[in-house]
Amino acid sequence: WIAFAAAAAPGNDNFTNALALPAYRGSTNGTTVGATKEPGEPNHAGNAGGHSIWYSWVPPFAGLVTFNTFGSSFDSLLAVYTNAASLTLIVANDDAGVPQSRVNFHPITGQTYYIAVDGYNGDAGSVQLNWAEYPFYPNDNFTNATVLYGPSGTTFGCNLFSSGELGEPAHVGIGVYGGRSVWFQWTAPVTGSAYFNTAGSTFDTLLAVYTGTNLSTLTPIVSNDDIDHGGYIQSEVSFGCVAGQTYQIAIDGNQGITGGFQMNWESFP
Repeated sequence: WIAFAAAAAPGNDNFTNALALPAYRGSTNGTTVGATKEPGEPNHAGNAGGHSIWYSWVPPFAGLVTFNTFGSSFDSLLAVYTNAASLTLIVANDDAGVPQSRVNFHPITGQTYYIAVDGYNGDAGSVQLNWAEYPFYPNDNFTNATVLYGPSGTTFGCNLFSSGELGEPAHVGIGVYGGRSVWFQWTAPVTGSAYFNTAGSTFDTLLAVYTGTNLSTLTPIVSNDDIDHGGYIQSEVSFGCVAGQTYQIAIDGNQGITGGFQMNWESFP
Protein backbone atom coordinates (compact mmCIF):
# COMPACT_ATOMS: atom_id res chain seq x y z
CA TRP A 1 0.00 0.00 0.00
CA ILE A 2 2.84 2.42 0.81
CA ALA A 3 4.41 1.85 -2.61
CA PHE A 4 1.08 2.48 -4.32
CA ALA A 5 0.43 5.73 -2.41
CA ALA A 6 3.92 7.05 -3.12
CA ALA A 7 3.67 6.55 -6.88
CA ALA A 8 2.48 9.34 -9.14
CA ALA A 9 -1.14 8.98 -10.20
CA PRO A 10 -1.63 7.84 -13.82
CA GLY A 11 -3.14 10.37 -16.22
CA ASN A 12 -6.47 8.53 -16.42
CA ASP A 13 -6.84 8.07 -12.65
CA ASN A 14 -9.98 10.23 -12.53
CA PHE A 15 -13.19 9.63 -14.46
CA THR A 16 -13.05 13.07 -16.07
CA ASN A 17 -9.66 12.20 -17.57
CA ALA A 18 -10.75 8.88 -19.06
CA LEU A 19 -8.42 7.80 -21.86
CA ALA A 20 -10.30 7.56 -25.18
CA LEU A 21 -9.87 4.22 -26.96
CA PRO A 22 -9.82 4.38 -30.76
CA ALA A 23 -11.53 2.26 -33.40
CA TYR A 24 -13.24 -1.09 -33.05
CA ARG A 25 -10.31 -3.09 -31.71
CA GLY A 26 -6.92 -2.65 -30.10
CA SER A 27 -4.80 -3.01 -26.99
CA THR A 28 -3.39 -0.42 -24.63
CA ASN A 29 -1.03 -0.56 -21.67
CA GLY A 30 -1.18 1.40 -18.43
CA THR A 31 -0.92 1.07 -14.67
CA THR A 32 -3.11 1.32 -11.61
CA VAL A 33 -0.11 1.90 -9.33
CA GLY A 34 -0.64 5.30 -7.71
CA ALA A 35 -4.26 5.47 -8.86
CA THR A 36 -7.02 6.32 -6.39
CA LYS A 37 -10.72 5.77 -5.93
CA GLU A 38 -12.79 8.95 -6.20
CA PRO A 39 -15.57 10.01 -3.79
CA GLY A 40 -18.85 8.52 -5.00
CA GLU A 41 -17.14 6.03 -7.32
CA PRO A 42 -18.98 2.68 -7.41
CA ASN A 43 -17.48 -0.64 -6.37
CA HIS A 44 -16.52 -2.24 -9.65
CA ALA A 45 -17.60 -5.87 -10.04
CA GLY A 46 -18.88 -5.73 -6.47
CA ASN A 47 -15.48 -5.23 -4.83
CA ALA A 48 -14.16 -2.18 -3.00
CA GLY A 49 -10.99 -2.07 -5.10
CA GLY A 50 -9.22 1.22 -4.49
CA HIS A 51 -6.89 1.93 -7.44
CA SER A 52 -9.06 2.52 -10.51
CA ILE A 53 -8.26 4.02 -13.89
CA TRP A 54 -10.74 5.00 -16.59
CA TYR A 55 -11.18 4.65 -20.34
CA SER A 56 -13.91 5.76 -22.75
CA TRP A 57 -14.96 4.12 -26.00
CA VAL A 58 -17.51 4.90 -28.72
CA PRO A 59 -18.48 1.90 -30.90
CA PRO A 60 -18.23 2.57 -34.64
CA PHE A 61 -20.97 0.05 -35.48
CA ALA A 62 -23.53 -2.25 -33.85
CA GLY A 63 -22.28 -5.66 -32.87
CA LEU A 64 -20.77 -7.45 -29.92
CA VAL A 65 -17.68 -6.17 -28.13
CA THR A 66 -15.35 -7.93 -25.74
CA PHE A 67 -13.02 -6.20 -23.28
CA ASN A 68 -10.43 -8.03 -21.20
CA THR A 69 -7.42 -7.38 -19.01
CA PHE A 70 -5.46 -10.46 -20.08
CA GLY A 71 -1.76 -9.70 -19.83
CA SER A 72 -2.17 -7.50 -16.75
CA SER A 73 0.08 -8.23 -13.77
CA PHE A 74 -2.53 -8.27 -10.98
CA ASP A 75 -5.98 -9.51 -9.95
CA SER A 76 -8.15 -7.05 -11.83
CA LEU A 77 -11.73 -5.79 -11.72
CA LEU A 78 -13.40 -4.62 -14.93
CA ALA A 79 -16.65 -2.69 -15.32
CA VAL A 80 -18.43 -0.87 -18.15
CA TYR A 81 -20.87 2.02 -17.70
CA THR A 82 -22.87 4.54 -19.68
CA ASN A 83 -24.27 7.91 -18.60
CA ALA A 84 -21.47 10.20 -17.46
CA ALA A 85 -23.74 12.05 -15.03
CA SER A 86 -24.70 9.09 -12.85
CA LEU A 87 -23.01 5.96 -14.29
CA THR A 88 -25.33 3.17 -15.38
CA LEU A 89 -23.69 -0.24 -15.09
CA ILE A 90 -23.74 -2.31 -18.28
CA VAL A 91 -21.56 -5.28 -17.32
CA ALA A 92 -18.77 -6.14 -14.88
CA ASN A 93 -16.41 -9.01 -14.07
CA ASP A 94 -13.85 -9.97 -11.46
CA ASP A 95 -12.22 -13.20 -12.69
CA ALA A 96 -12.63 -14.78 -16.15
CA GLY A 97 -11.27 -18.16 -15.08
CA VAL A 98 -8.00 -16.40 -14.25
CA PRO A 99 -7.25 -13.43 -11.97
CA GLN A 100 -7.81 -11.13 -14.91
CA SER A 101 -11.23 -10.01 -16.19
CA ARG A 102 -13.38 -10.17 -19.31
CA VAL A 103 -16.76 -8.72 -20.30
CA ASN A 104 -18.91 -8.96 -23.43
CA PHE A 105 -21.87 -6.77 -24.35
CA HIS A 106 -23.87 -5.42 -27.28
CA PRO A 107 -23.08 -1.70 -27.64
CA ILE A 108 -25.22 0.97 -29.26
CA THR A 109 -23.57 2.79 -32.15
CA GLY A 110 -22.45 6.28 -31.12
CA GLN A 111 -23.05 5.71 -27.39
CA THR A 112 -20.10 6.55 -25.12
CA TYR A 113 -19.05 3.76 -22.77
CA TYR A 114 -16.83 4.24 -19.73
CA ILE A 115 -14.53 1.39 -18.75
CA ALA A 116 -13.04 1.13 -15.26
CA VAL A 117 -10.08 -1.10 -14.38
CA ASP A 118 -9.40 -1.62 -10.68
CA GLY A 119 -7.71 -4.20 -8.48
CA TYR A 120 -9.37 -6.81 -6.30
CA ASN A 121 -9.15 -5.78 -2.65
CA GLY A 122 -6.85 -2.90 -3.60
CA ASP A 123 -4.40 -4.90 -5.71
CA ALA A 124 -2.53 -2.85 -8.32
CA GLY A 125 -0.03 -3.27 -11.12
CA SER A 126 0.52 -2.94 -14.84
CA VAL A 127 -2.58 -3.00 -17.02
CA GLN A 128 -3.12 -4.44 -20.46
CA LEU A 129 -6.60 -3.65 -21.75
CA ASN A 130 -7.67 -5.40 -24.95
CA TRP A 131 -10.88 -4.90 -26.89
CA ALA A 132 -12.47 -6.00 -30.14
CA GLU A 133 -15.91 -5.44 -31.65
CA TYR A 134 -17.49 -7.91 -34.03
CA PRO A 135 -20.45 -7.13 -36.29
CA PHE A 136 -23.66 -9.10 -35.93
CA TYR A 137 -24.09 -11.89 -38.39
CA PRO A 138 -27.03 -10.81 -40.58
CA ASN A 139 -29.08 -13.90 -39.74
CA ASP A 140 -28.47 -13.85 -35.99
CA ASN A 141 -32.06 -12.68 -35.50
CA PHE A 142 -35.17 -14.45 -36.79
CA THR A 143 -36.34 -11.40 -38.73
CA ASN A 144 -33.08 -11.37 -40.71
CA ALA A 145 -33.13 -15.03 -41.69
CA THR A 146 -30.99 -15.84 -44.72
CA VAL A 147 -33.17 -17.02 -47.62
CA LEU A 148 -32.27 -20.38 -49.19
CA TYR A 149 -33.30 -21.06 -52.77
CA GLY A 150 -33.88 -24.15 -54.82
CA PRO A 151 -34.59 -27.83 -54.28
CA SER A 152 -31.07 -28.50 -53.03
CA GLY A 153 -27.91 -26.72 -52.01
CA THR A 154 -25.22 -26.06 -49.43
CA THR A 155 -24.55 -22.95 -47.38
CA PHE A 156 -21.73 -22.04 -45.01
CA GLY A 157 -21.45 -19.68 -42.08
CA CYS A 158 -20.49 -19.18 -38.46
CA ASN A 159 -22.42 -18.72 -35.22
CA LEU A 160 -19.55 -17.06 -33.37
CA PHE A 161 -20.98 -14.22 -31.25
CA SER A 162 -24.53 -14.94 -32.40
CA SER A 163 -27.15 -15.02 -29.66
CA GLY A 164 -30.56 -16.31 -28.66
CA GLU A 165 -33.51 -13.92 -28.74
CA LEU A 166 -36.20 -13.21 -26.18
CA GLY A 167 -38.96 -15.72 -26.80
CA GLU A 168 -36.83 -18.00 -28.97
CA PRO A 169 -37.72 -21.67 -28.45
CA ALA A 170 -35.38 -24.37 -27.19
CA HIS A 171 -34.58 -25.93 -30.54
CA VAL A 172 -34.23 -29.55 -29.47
CA GLY A 173 -36.58 -29.45 -26.51
CA ILE A 174 -36.41 -28.43 -22.90
CA GLY A 175 -33.12 -29.32 -21.22
CA VAL A 176 -30.95 -28.93 -24.33
CA TYR A 177 -29.26 -25.57 -24.03
CA GLY A 178 -28.24 -23.57 -27.11
CA GLY A 179 -28.15 -19.79 -27.18
CA ARG A 180 -25.98 -19.26 -30.30
CA SER A 181 -28.54 -19.56 -33.08
CA VAL A 182 -28.65 -18.37 -36.66
CA TRP A 183 -31.73 -18.50 -38.90
CA PHE A 184 -32.58 -19.51 -42.45
CA GLN A 185 -35.77 -19.45 -44.50
CA TRP A 186 -36.63 -21.91 -47.26
CA THR A 187 -39.76 -22.17 -49.40
CA ALA A 188 -40.37 -25.67 -50.69
CA PRO A 189 -40.40 -25.79 -54.51
CA VAL A 190 -42.22 -29.16 -54.57
CA THR A 191 -44.52 -31.23 -52.40
CA GLY A 192 -42.63 -34.26 -51.15
CA SER A 193 -39.73 -34.89 -48.77
CA ALA A 194 -37.04 -32.50 -47.56
CA TYR A 195 -33.74 -33.29 -45.88
CA PHE A 196 -31.46 -30.89 -44.01
CA ASN A 197 -28.21 -31.67 -42.23
CA THR A 198 -25.17 -29.91 -40.78
CA ALA A 199 -22.62 -32.52 -41.90
CA GLY A 200 -19.27 -30.80 -42.39
CA SER A 201 -19.77 -28.39 -39.48
CA THR A 202 -16.95 -27.97 -36.97
CA PHE A 203 -19.01 -28.17 -33.77
CA ASP A 204 -21.86 -29.98 -32.00
CA THR A 205 -24.91 -28.53 -33.71
CA LEU A 206 -28.62 -28.34 -33.00
CA LEU A 207 -30.98 -28.17 -35.98
CA ALA A 208 -34.69 -27.34 -35.97
CA VAL A 209 -37.37 -26.62 -38.58
CA TYR A 210 -40.53 -24.58 -38.00
CA THR A 211 -43.39 -22.91 -39.78
CA GLY A 212 -44.64 -19.50 -38.72
CA THR A 213 -43.89 -15.86 -39.38
CA ASN A 214 -42.52 -14.72 -36.01
CA LEU A 215 -40.96 -16.21 -32.89
CA SER A 216 -44.20 -16.18 -30.91
CA THR A 217 -46.15 -18.20 -33.51
CA LEU A 218 -43.58 -20.79 -34.55
CA THR A 219 -44.86 -24.34 -34.96
CA PRO A 220 -42.13 -26.97 -34.59
CA ILE A 221 -41.92 -29.46 -37.44
CA VAL A 222 -38.81 -31.50 -36.62
CA SER A 223 -35.52 -31.14 -34.74
CA ASN A 224 -32.34 -33.06 -34.02
CA ASP A 225 -29.21 -32.86 -31.91
CA ASP A 226 -26.96 -35.68 -33.19
CA ILE A 227 -27.26 -37.75 -36.37
CA ASP A 228 -28.40 -41.20 -35.26
CA HIS A 229 -25.77 -43.19 -37.12
CA GLY A 230 -21.98 -43.13 -37.05
CA GLY A 231 -21.47 -41.21 -33.80
CA TYR A 232 -21.81 -37.78 -35.43
CA ILE A 233 -22.22 -34.63 -33.32
CA GLN A 234 -23.79 -32.85 -36.27
CA SER A 235 -27.53 -32.87 -36.97
CA GLU A 236 -29.95 -34.25 -39.57
CA VAL A 237 -33.70 -33.87 -40.09
CA SER A 238 -36.25 -34.96 -42.69
CA PHE A 239 -39.88 -33.94 -43.07
CA GLY A 240 -42.76 -33.85 -45.51
CA CYS A 241 -42.76 -30.51 -47.28
CA VAL A 242 -45.56 -28.72 -49.14
CA ALA A 243 -44.89 -26.70 -52.28
CA GLY A 244 -45.06 -22.97 -51.55
CA GLN A 245 -44.83 -23.44 -47.79
CA THR A 246 -42.07 -21.40 -46.11
CA TYR A 247 -40.01 -23.15 -43.43
CA GLN A 248 -37.84 -21.48 -40.80
CA ILE A 249 -34.59 -23.31 -40.03
CA ALA A 250 -32.46 -22.68 -36.94
CA ILE A 251 -28.88 -23.83 -36.42
CA ASP A 252 -27.61 -23.58 -32.85
CA GLY A 253 -24.70 -24.92 -30.81
CA ASN A 254 -25.22 -27.56 -28.13
CA GLN A 255 -24.41 -25.98 -24.74
CA GLY A 256 -23.74 -22.69 -26.50
CA ILE A 257 -20.76 -23.96 -28.48
CA THR A 258 -19.77 -22.01 -31.59
CA GLY A 259 -17.88 -22.63 -34.81
CA GLY A 260 -18.13 -22.82 -38.56
CA PHE A 261 -21.13 -24.64 -39.96
CA GLN A 262 -22.11 -26.26 -43.22
CA MET A 263 -25.79 -26.85 -43.94
CA ASN A 264 -26.91 -29.07 -46.79
CA TRP A 265 -30.44 -29.54 -48.08
CA GLU A 266 -32.32 -31.38 -50.79
CA SER A 267 -35.96 -32.08 -51.60
CA PHE A 268 -37.78 -34.62 -53.77
CA PRO A 269 -41.35 -34.87 -55.07
